[in-house]
Amino acid sequence: MMEHQKKRLFWIDSLKVFAILLVIWGHILPRLGQYAPMSIEERFDGLNGLIYSFHMPLFMILSGYVSSKILMGQGDIVRKFKQLIIPCITLFFVCLMVGVDDNFWYLKSLFACYVIWLGYFKIHLKSKLLVAIILCFFLFPLYQQIPLIRQYKIDFMLPFFGIGLLLHEKANFVKEHLKVLLVIFGILSIILEFMWSDQYVFYNSRANWIDYNVLWEERKFLFNWYNLYCNLFRDVTGFVVSCFFIFLFILIYEKGNQVKMLNKIASGGGYSLHVYILQVFVIKGMLAPFHIILPSENVNTYYLLTLGISFVILIVCIFIAKVLERNRYINKYIFGKSYN
Repeated sequence: MMEHQKKRLFWIDSLKVFAILLVIWGHILPRLGQYAPMSIEERFDGLNGLIYSFHMPLFMILSGYVSSKILMGQGDIVRKFKQLIIPCITLFFVCLMVGVDDNFWYLKSLFACYVIWLGYFKIHLKSKLLVAIILCFFLFPLYQQIPLIRQYKIDFMLPFFGIGLLLHEKANFVKEHLKVLLVIFGILSIILEFMWSDQYVFYNSRANWIDYNVLWEERKFLFNWYNLYCNLFRDVTGFVVSCFFIFLFILIYEKGNQVKMLNKIASGGGYSLHVYILQVFVIKGMLAPFHIILPSENVNTYYLLTLGISFVILIVCIFIAKVLERNRYINKYIFGKSYN
């Protein structure tokens, strides 16, 4: 789901495997068992809420990390369009044909974040960061009023792409202070996740701290401090927990870069975009008709069963991806990869 590198970093590829497994697990939990009858607003208690607190921010941070050319005002928007948007167009028709409902929002959000941050680093302006923060403060609530694009969650994802760029820029500092940062961010992660609640999940608290409807219709400026707090808490939690896992995986691969098992896990990272696409058709298409209900009397057993199913889906999707990518047209128009 990120820009291809000539020299792949094993810790990034392994994190991508970890993150895409969480994506599948987060999609499985509300469909198989105790979460199934619940609405989208109610299903984020417990483990599912914790997964949603950081799994997509982690993906976006990694995407920003490997897009470091943006820091120098360089980037290939056309290539990124072919890689991310062309597959979305193709998948729109595929979904229509097979009866699966999904808009693959992350690919569109990633493209938008790439373009916005590239534009940011191309603009020469004093106090550029302050101006950007002020604009986001007023524009993010306005963005919620645009039905066709608000579903792409750009207001949520945009800061994390920038954090990825910052981490790349500070890579030497991170490496020099890795163990200290790991401890600090580990402690903060425990505290923040302990405080986490379903009210902080993106779907339950969009960026609506300014009510533009009231402003337009009644000429009254209403400001929601609690909504702003929920958004800030969500962003801080996503940042801290994602960074903890980034520091942890860097440390693991620094100490065990010769362990074959670690490198084998990392080999699956190159298929994260493929899996992101294919798991939609497996979960919403293949599994949907079966209405699998798992025993949920013991919550720990339930979590282990759903994790096991998620792991199987991950392996199956990687296998299917390896088969499908042999076709140059599927590789190009669905997976966004140039055929060599």
